[in-house]
Amino acid sequence: MRLLLIEDDTDIAGNIADYLGRTGTVVDFAYDGNDGLRMAARGEHDVILLDVNLPGLNGFELCRRLRQEHSVQTPVIFTTARGEVEDTLEGFQAGGWDYLVKPFSLAELSARIHALTLRQSVDEDVSAGGLSYNASRRRLTVGGRIVQLPNIAFRLLTAMLAAYPDAVGRDQLVRDIWGEEEPDSSPLRSHISDLRTRLAVFDAGIELQVVRGFGYALVQTGQADA
Repeated sequence: MRLLLIEDDTDIAGNIADYLGRTGTVVDFAYDGNDGLRMAARGEHDVILLDVNLPGLNGFELCRRLRQEHSVQTPVIFTTARGEVEDTLEGFQAGGWDYLVKPFSLAELSARIHALTLRQSVDEDVSAGGLSYNASRRRLTVGGRIVQLPNIAFRLLTAMLAAYPDAVGRDQLVRDIWGEEEPDSSPLRSHISDLRTRLAVFDAGIELQVVRGFGYALVQTGQADA
């Protein structure tokens, strides 16, 4: 696995790299936000560890620009001393996949990286209707045109693409997005509705349907209900 560590504290960066290196992980470094964005935008890494308080460009803005301007969906784990609920929510809204508050144990960090990579279920290029997903660059296209999705919508869609044409259970989608603890607001339905609307706008020849009593599936436009 190849990991990008964006961290301005060289002692912390060195400790993380030494620990992960023993597991066979290749670690690349950036010590400020601007260099971090430049390296992350290449889409060459499997995971990004991202501090929030960085010189040049803070981690939240870096992640937002990575998603919105560069269409790169590499999983991001924020590693930061900012542990208020508002900070955590901002991290997820910016496009983060996980949020780890300093100080943390390196064993926990390694476990979270491992759990996150297991949740990335698409391991090859897949297509459904006019929609294609390039796993190596984590990019979605419709008719060759790159399309952008919010973080959770992207993760829902790639999880369903991995199973296509089969359905994915609701509980499995919750685990893929939020781990073992679903948020109290139970937001899956609203994110599914948002994704369904976006697929219609893309006119990709694919739609999202409910499989009663189980979950959701992608079907070719015009197919019978699942």
